[in-house]
Amino acid sequence: MRWLYRILRPVVRFALRIYFRKIYIYFAEDIPATGPVLLSANHPSAFLEAILMACYLKRPIHFLVRGDVFSNSFAAKLLELTHQIPIYRFRDGFSSMRRNQETFAKVYDLLRQDKVVLIFSESFTILEKRLRPIQKGTARMAFGAYEKIGKEFPIIPIGVNYTQADRFRSEVSLIGGPIIPLMAYYEIYQVDKQKGILDLTEMVRASLDQLVIQVKDPEDDQLADKLFAINRPLSFYELHPTVLNSRAHFDSDQQTVQWLNGLTAEEKQSVVSQLTETISVNPVMWLPLKLVQWVGQLVNAPPALLTFYIQDRYVTARPFKGPIMVGGGFIIYVFYVLIAVIIFILLDQSWLIPLLGFPALGYLSLLIQDYFKYYTAKKQRENKLVFNLEESTS
Repeated sequence: MRWLYRILRPVVRFALRIYFRKIYIYFAEDIPATGPVLLSANHPSAFLEAILMACYLKRPIHFLVRGDVFSNSFAAKLLELTHQIPIYRFRDGFSSMRRNQETFAKVYDLLRQDKVVLIFSESFTILEKRLRPIQKGTARMAFGAYEKIGKEFPIIPIGVNYTQADRFRSEVSLIGGPIIPLMAYYEIYQVDKQKGILDLTEMVRASLDQLVIQVKDPEDDQLADKLFAINRPLSFYELHPTVLNSRAHFDSDQQTVQWLNGLTAEEKQSVVSQLTETISVNPVMWLPLKLVQWVGQLVNAPPALLTFYIQDRYVTARPFKGPIMVGGGFIIYVFYVLIAVIIFILLDQSWLIPLLGFPALGYLSLLIQDYFKYYTAKKQRENKLVFNLEESTS
């Protein structure tokens, strides 16, 4: 494990626990503790999937990323130290595509050393609740690796599902599916290379298809988000723990989306009309908690507002918004606290006040905000605003 990867792992893990309200991790079969492993995942966000797996899977991973980010030599060195490997696309030009031979050789060597390699198998990155077409590169890399290293390794599909990856305090689930046996497809590959590649690619697609929440009609995305929120179990809204070994969140959303995808246009309109009822909250009862929340938000507003400004002003592509908020927001916040410490020292005040007080108040305000979500969800269930997926359109 490279030294920078080792240092950043706990730091980024902490940042992820602040950015995400809940992180669900569930694997049908454990990732082998030793030996080479190839992970195949969908890719809705630019970097979040990779850093989530790097931080929360037990074994260190090496992952393939778009090659154009390696154009700067200094950046390329940092990326290498964090286990990232460039993979080039047609849009990067023919000369760049030729460098993929080096990439494949690097992957083969890593698997020969019993490492874990992550490849994003979709054709491109887009932040939506749908699976994109699967590239043949995963199958080609798997067969090529076996022929080079001469030993079998498992292919493990992983579905990455966000509630809203570009929103602070959203949720994410990493769901690992059954291991895909490489040798069953290699036997086909030996007889007919093209058929072997196509069959393994289809198996990867079929596996990910069962692990990714997919709203069939893009026009239903907003409706789906509302239905997900009110149909999830109440435990989903509990404050702790942040990281859970569970697929309950995924199963709930999967049931909801299968129901939604089967509705007619008239039935969807009927559902929309039923979503107008809201929960009233007595503002006086919550005033003390609200005051604490507002204070916490106020003292932490400068770095938060700067992060949101950078995200809105300079990041146009949605898949990059979440990663910028996690990485950029954390760096900005660290500098904010350090500047506050310097100011308090110059003013001959206790430098421990900003160091301990700002983060504590900020985190407390987040917990209060999460509690309001829990309270609202609880009242929705008491008032039976949760949909019965069998009877709501009858």
